Amino acid sequence: MKKITSSMFILFLTQILTVKTYAAQQKSFFLAETNDYWNGSITYKDEGVRNNKKQDRWQTPEETFILKSGDCEDYAIAKYFHLIAQGVNAEKLNLALVLLKDPFNKEEGFKTHVVLLYEDNDKTWVLDNYSSEIVEIKYREDIIKIFVLLNNKPSVLQNNKIDGFILKWEEIRNNYEKHVSFSKKINK
Repeated sequence: MKKITSSMFILFLTQILTVKTYAAQQKSFFLAETNDYWNGSITYKDEGVRNNKKQDRWQTPEETFILKSGDCEDYAIAKYFHLIAQGVNAEKLNLALVLLKDPFNKEEGFKTHVVLLYEDNDKTWVLDNYSSEIVEIKYREDIIKIFVLLNNKPSVLQNNKIDGFILKWEEIRNNYEKHVSFSKKINK
């Protein structure tokens, strides 16, 4: 039986930590690269400005890429499929309908907003078109409440009229493979 010396054990632990650190750095790189890419590639346009209507239309990643514009859910959808195309597990990603403090809304003081959440190691990170920083959700003091999480199985966290929100997500998800395939093409 071979004896393990303390120096061998330290070397072994160092190798494990190096692999874990590398994996964490790769993950952070993918998140930052994706957030920066979409935040820098498209222009924010409110639905009313884009369609001269108040009807909220969700774009596919392909449409957002071609139009070079979109609103918050269009950014989040594009980032969602972009990360999946890079190998991120879809179960770690959620589109979230949130209630956000809005100092510019004098009447209500808040508005609804859509962000992409990445969950890993008991931490939830926010990818948002309002910021290039990827911040852990507990530090986002402007997020008052999460209403809905959309992934493979939507979950309603707050009882509101969000049926339309879930239906729009299901329409996008119906062409899941097509959107992942497109996102792989633009990743090259």
